[in-house]
Amino acid sequence: MFPLAVISDIHGNRWALEAVLEDIEKRWIADIVNLGDILYGPLDPSGTAELLMNYSIPTVYGNQDRILFDTPDPGNERLVQVRGQLSADQIEWLKTFPFSDCMCDVLLFHGTPSSDSEYLVYKVDEAGISFRSNDDYEMLLAEKEKKLFLCGHDHKPNIIQLNNGKTIINPGSVGLQAYDDDEPSFHIIENGSPHARYAIIDETENGYLAEFITVNYDYKTASEIAFKNGREDWAHWLKTGRVK
Repeated sequence: MFPLAVISDIHGNRWALEAVLEDIEKRWIADIVNLGDILYGPLDPSGTAELLMNYSIPTVYGNQDRILFDTPDPGNERLVQVRGQLSADQIEWLKTFPFSDCMCDVLLFHGTPSSDSEYLVYKVDEAGISFRSNDDYEMLLAEKEKKLFLCGHDHKPNIIQLNNGKTIINPGSVGLQAYDDDEPSFHIIENGSPHARYAIIDETENGYLAEFITVNYDYKTASEIAFKNGREDWAHWLKTGRVK
């Protein structure tokens, strides 16, 4: 299964996804996995779903996939907007994905092994956002007898080597390079540029190696679509990779 291309957090950004899939194909990478948060966003959820439905990519759902198929009363104008662009078949397709998936010594999930809405790599509190301690990582992964853990959710590319030999890799986000969030405390995520991101992972004698790839794409069009759909914040995030 190696080398393995890992994508995550597309958020309905079809233009970024097309560029990433083309880049993967040019590199002759046969195997791809997808770590969730696929469609939610003010962009092109239907076009993103249509594109991915032509592939057989092992995929786990993210928290913002789950709310699309598992929220009985939308109550959220943004959620209604995304749902309204998806066909019944596309919603059913989204429902087919598991919370987590195993591939040999690799475990795939969106947030942590027990939550799709919590960061694994980072802790967030009133003091801000920071890396967890090695003990925290080992505790969160203690019950999982795997060597490599692939997660998304925080949109930042990272590789974390634990003292017990386990490795955590987040490929970064295909579709959204900056955002702010109020939960669990207010924090900002920024990658500093609008480029789409993914990772290529290989296995070596000394463990796992991650190559973090940035891909140029038509982010100006994506930004314009977000603006037209009433999300000026997304428009700025997409255009700059920064919150401010």
